Amino acid sequence: MIQIPDLSGTSADDAAARLSALGLDPQVTTEGDADVTGTEPAAGAEVEAGATVTVLATEKPKLTLGQENAIAKALSYLDYTAFSRSGLIKQLEFEGFTKDEATFGVDATGTDWNAQADAKAADYMDYSSFSRQSLIDQLVFEGFSEEQAAHGAKAVGF
Repeated sequence: MIQIPDLSGTSADDAAARLSALGLDPQVTTEGDADVTGTEPAAGAEVEAGATVTVLATEKPKLTLGQENAIAKALSYLDYTAFSRSGLIKQLEFEGFTKDEATFGVDATGTDWNAQADAKAADYMDYSSFSRQSLIDQLVFEGFSEEQAAHGAKAVGF
């Protein structure tokens, strides 16, 4: 008996390959670039070798050129320095992206904003001295939430 793995979130092509490697017969419900939402039988079920497993998948939405470029620009900025979410959206708008494109691009990066606050706090501490509260205030001014700013302050030792 073969246990069906949880393939949710993987690409349909990867899911089919993994099921084939297990000796199962995958049947994909969509064509093209798609993300797996589940299988029939469901993950965890045990089936005999060679059994047919239907891979349920949803096509990824097609991005506009503006959205694609906003993602690329956001990632480029994040490779360069730390940003708050709102600060990065404002920077992309300054670059000429619409608010919707900028917001989409920033959100599509999957960025850990606590980690960004940590990095920005470390940057500030590298070139100046701050009290805990003044560092938090500066991070909030940069667009981080109070919680993110406190996380950043804690990360540098406050």
